[in-house]
Amino acid sequence: MDRLKYGASADTIFVLFFAVGLGALLTSYQYAPGGAEWLPAWAATVWAGVLTLSATLALVGVLWRGDEIDGWNWEIAGRPGLVGTCLSYAWGSALNLHDAGDFLGVVLFGGIAVASAFRAYGVAHRIRLFRLALRAQESAGGRL
Repeated sequence: MDRLKYGASADTIFVLFFAVGLGALLTSYQYAPGGAEWLPAWAATVWAGVLTLSATLALVGVLWRGDEIDGWNWEIAGRPGLVGTCLSYAWGSALNLHDAGDFLGVVLFGGIAVASAFRAYGVAHRIRLFRLALRAQESAGGRL
């Protein structure tokens, strides 16, 4: 119940949804973040593809209405890739600052990376607590 109550807030759903869309758009244009124009087109495609895939996995996990553990597993599978790609985009944007408007990429992508890192830690902690509860139940002979 905790995952459904706290994991699927409107802002989380929309940020992940738009990250999927943005990642798909960046993949189709083979766009590398600022400061990484030296990357070959295939590397930029992989970079943006990881953003798309990881945001999709996290979104599926957040929206999952089946077993809580399955939802947590889907989400935890996507969060590390989301953290890495968003940090990379924030760093690339920071290297290419020309005016105050360029700072938006640093703040948005950096914020998504930090929030996803905290969420990944929180989900991993919930999985750990669940496993401990299962072990306690097993050691009590199936009774709690």
